[in-house]
This record gives sequence, C-alpha cells and structure tokens, in this order.
Amino acid sequence: MAVGNTFVRLDPANGFTAPLEAPPFTFEPWGGLRYHEGGVFGHAGNGRQGFARYDVATGTWQSLSPVPDGTVLGATIDVWSREFVASGYYGGRNLYRYSLDRGTWTVATVPLFALTDGGLAWMPAPSAGIYFIEGERGTGFARLLTAASFVSFGTPGGLVPGHGAVDVPVRFDATGLGPGTYHAGIVIDNNDPARPVVRDGDPTTNHGP
Repeated sequence: MAVGNTFVRLDPANGFTAPLEAPPFTFEPWGGLRYHEGGVFGHAGNGRQGFARYDVATGTWQSLSPVPDGTVLGATIDVWSREFVASGYYGGRNLYRYSLDRGTWTVATVPLFALTDGGLAWMPAPSAGIYFIEGERGTGFARLLTAASFVSFGTPGGLVPGHGAVDVPVRFDATGLGPGTYHAGIVIDNNDPARPVVRDGDPTTNHGP
C-alpha cells in the first residue's frame, strides 16, 4: 500500500504491516499499484504524472518514464499485451498504456465516456480485455478487447491436478482476415507462486494469399 511517501507491505494473515523503501514521488490516495513479475508498478494519481517500479527482490524503487499526462484512480496490467494501463486526466478520455518490454507510453482515446476515478481491471475471460468504469460523473461501464480475435479456447479455465496435465483445445479462425501472417500469444494464469503467469512462444496463423 502507498500513500504520500509511505509504502508498506500488509500481511493478510495477521493484519500486520511492514515499512518498505519510500517511493521516489508522493503517492496520492487516487493513484494505482499493480504487481507483475517480481515488481510493483505504481502511478501517483490525482492528476500527477509520476510512475515507478518497486523491485520486490532488492527492495528498491526505480523511476520510470512519466505518464504523458495526469492520471486518476486505478491501474491494471494487461497480461496479454504486457502493458501497464492507467487513465486520465480528470474528465478526460485518455487511456495510457506503458509497454513493459519497450519502456514507452502510448495514448488511446476512450470514445464512450470521460473517466474520473472509476477504476480499471484486465480480465482474461470470457474475452480478454480492459474493463473500465466511468467513475464520479456517471455509471458507464465498458470493455476494450485486447485479445486476438482469431484465437479461442475450448475452456477459459480449469483444475490441473498436482504433477498432472490437462488438454485445452485451441481454435484458430481466419474468417474475415485478409492475406498475411497474424501473431498472438497464449497467457495462462495459475496459482503457482513461482510462475503465476505463463506465456507461450508466440503462435501464428496464416491466411492464404
């Protein structure tokens, strides 16, 4: 949890907190924190542009490229596209997407409504995408699909027994696609603390010339 210049770890088993290294900027109560692959990414919120990553293994912060404009409450990690996502400015329609691989920001426009402290979440199923809420000025609720439309699965989830395996059918459908090569990744969320997210190599499907 982060607020102001305080950053703490909460143990849900006993409710105790432990202080961690102070962040490189002031976190507003309307910021956003998300854990991904050994790090906690956070933006300052409340119209500020600060953005950083806390490395859990070393216990240190690293300042990252600032958000292009002010941010509001909420953040999420798009596991499929490997992006940290935030929104802003107050009453604005910007969706900020930070590539975890390239270290750069892109800005998209939300056409449906303005976003004001509504919150964001990435969900893998039934259709992978970023879900966002309008917030203080309305009740709008929408989804931005981020998964490849030509890949689908026979089941969105299931139970794998210890030391076991489960076959999951994968369907590639080129209907409506023009000639070319299309790329997609398969992301598996699981409860293994060592590898909570597993990505495959990058399967492709080709639509004939």
